[in-house]
Amino acid sequence: MKTIKKIFNAAFGKHYELEILPKEKIWDIIYDIDQEDVLEKLIEKHNLTGYSSACLNLESGEIDYIFLQGNENLQQDEHLIFLETLSGNIEEGLSIEDFLTPEEIEEAGENEWDKISQLEDYWVRLADAWKFHYNGYNMNNIEEQINEVYN
Repeated sequence: MKTIKKIFNAAFGKHYELEILPKEKIWDIIYDIDQEDVLEKLIEKHNLTGYSSACLNLESGEIDYIFLQGNENLQQDEHLIFLETLSGNIEEGLSIEDFLTPEEIEEAGENEWDKISQLEDYWVRLADAWKFHYNGYNMNNIEEQINEVYN
């Protein structure tokens, strides 16, 4: 497959060079990605103390999962297209009903959130809740990132 040689900017005024996939191939990959699968893997890998991102690597065509905490910055990230990012406590904004059935809510009484944290399948239910509310990638943002690299 034909690649494109591209020079990218890195931190502190440095540069790095990579052979990246053509723009058309990148769009093919993006349209073929199972977005919910990427979201589920991102949730599994998420670090509650920072930012977790799923990125399309323009060099390999693979999804990379990266984690940043505090003021940490990637030295070489311009060849990554950020598809989805999670930060902090990803339970925030979800409701009891996203985790528990009506029967489980009734059984738990006032200790609903305690019951949720003790679920054996907590991560499965968390991923299911996120997928239920998920609207997919921000395609405008992805298009801007790609145009920035290829134009």
